[in-house]
Amino acid sequence: MLASVVGGAGAGYASALHGDTFTYPEEILAVIYDTNSDVDSQEVDQWDRKILRNNTTLCATIAGALVVGLMGLVTGCFNSVIAAIRGLVVGVFAGSVAGALGGLAGTFVWQLLIDNDILVNASSDSSVHAAMANGIIWGAIGIAAGGASALEKRARIQHAIAGAVAGVLGACAFLLVAASLLISTKTELPLPSKMDDTAWFQARILWGLLPAAVIGLLVGRSVATNAAASQRLETECSDKE
Repeated sequence: MLASVVGGAGAGYASALHGDTFTYPEEILAVIYDTNSDVDSQEVDQWDRKILRNNTTLCATIAGALVVGLMGLVTGCFNSVIAAIRGLVVGVFAGSVAGALGGLAGTFVWQLLIDNDILVNASSDSSVHAAMANGIIWGAIGIAAGGASALEKRARIQHAIAGAVAGVLGACAFLLVAASLLISTKTELPLPSKMDDTAWFQARILWGLLPAAVIGLLVGRSVATNAAASQRLETECSDKE
């Protein structure tokens, strides 16, 4: 679990540093801030969507690389140094891919739900949509984390399922905590919005930390349970012999 917590904290900090990497081009900014110019609202809306998608996907990719990479490293340490290095490399790659796909899918679903007022009216409470988006993002990362943490190949599916469930639960936990403790923060976006007058920095730390911690807890529990079952089976076989 420690590896996932460290990775999650790193993911949250990275999202605070790089969560606004993509922004409007200068010509769009000039139009937006020029009170005498006619702003094309459709063009600005398209840029809003693109910026949100790109920044969220970037942070999800970094989060997946850190969380899954560290969990793969720790798992490999149980075998050998070479296995640890291999676990780190494979984990970083798998986590990056899972995070990127989760980010793209999560923002797509978020926008689809918002545009069509699915589940709830977006004008009244779109935090439900954000929960869906983050559930997809962290569910995907959890699947990769579960696979990277498997000590036995036959247990990968079991751990991947545990990771997916943990990712969804962790994403929901983040939104509940953020909405309760960081009231001024905009939690209706897949990635907490950076605003000078809000606790956006703390929210982004929690965005990475809480889901990763839950993933580490449930995947670790799954790995421990499977290891105990394998040990019992080996003991029973030895006794019969």
